[in-house]
Amino acid sequence: MQDTFLLGYFERKSKQTTHIKMEDILFLYTDGLTEGRNPDGAMFGKKAMRNSIEANLAKGTDRVVQGVLDDFKAFSKGYPLQDDITVAAISMTGDYNSQLSTTSDSSEAL
Repeated sequence: MQDTFLLGYFERKSKQTTHIKMEDILFLYTDGLTEGRNPDGAMFGKKAMRNSIEANLAKGTDRVVQGVLDDFKAFSKGYPLQDDITVAAISMTGDYNSQLSTTSDSSEAL
């Protein structure tokens, strides 16, 4: 990923400002995604999430969201969710209309 800034990715407590430019995608998620586990007890984690985002980034906001959820589903192998998962991707377009794609699931494995 070139010129990438992950908002909220780092755990330090400091104020940072970034500007979202046209064609940027803002990816938002809850900790249920990164802390989701598979039957062996391993967590999906930030690295797997980031790899999934990078793999699906050029496909647009809908594909980023669905791709990350598909990768999480393959990782978790049907293991029950311990927390809700919310994922959103927002893309700034040239006419200042944002595209928003969200998914939230708190009741069952994806």
